[in-house]
Amino acid sequence: MEADRPDPLADGLDPILADQDHAALVGLFVVGYLVARGGAFWHLTAMPARDFAPVGLARLVGTPLAASTHHAIVVATALLALAFAAGVLHRWLAPLFALGLTWVLGYRSSWGMLFHTDNLLVLHVAVLALAPAADAWSVDAWRRARAG
Repeated sequence: MEADRPDPLADGLDPILADQDHAALVGLFVVGYLVARGGAFWHLTAMPARDFAPVGLARLVGTPLAASTHHAIVVATALLALAFAAGVLHRWLAPLFALGLTWVLGYRSSWGMLFHTDNLLVLHVAVLALAPAADAWSVDAWRRARAG
């Protein structure tokens, strides 16, 4: 019902950010995005090292990662995206997911493939990762309700 929706002007942003529907929706979108673009992320290790111009978090390493390290980060980020969408251990895993997504998308940008829309996706994930977005509907909320 429309009357049940929070009014951001009257209630502030807390009721909106605490709604797990947003985290689940964004999380499912990111899972789909990572699956759809997974090949592009996976094959970055085949790019010539001379094309690597680190941006974002990739500036911390300065050189291309070993293929096994990069692949482990991509897989871990995809698994964290699933946990984020389901609201599993949100307080701990969601910030790790935001960091992993920032790394994966920034690492791709380090090869000259700039997708500015990725920045918006990372910002959405970061806000939801730091908000109590798993309080309303999530695996965590289900566990709390069962425990009484």
